[in-house]
Amino acid sequence: MLPEVVNGVQFALQNNVNLGIEIGSAAAIQVCMVQLPIIVLADLIYPLGFGAVFNDIHLWAVVFAVIIINYIFQDGKSDYFQGNFFFMSTV
Repeated sequence: MLPEVVNGVQFALQNNVNLGIEIGSAAAIQVCMVQLPIIVLADLIYPLGFGAVFNDIHLWAVVFAVIIINYIFQDGKSDYFQGNFFFMSTV
């Protein structure tokens, strides 16, 4: 997980923002779709007391993150000024 984050930051610093964002989102999807279900299934087989309990702030953070990632990936490209244009167009 850490090498993926480091590579994503390095690619973003080298002006390859698309690849940096893609690496970061792929790592997050891997955790949500693979690692968490495996941990839950392992807890069913051998009870360790694992409970996936999320409070309201975590739920809203996930919803907000999905909206932002959808906005970024909507046009198939990304640059450093995309967020700046979004805020300038709403004013």
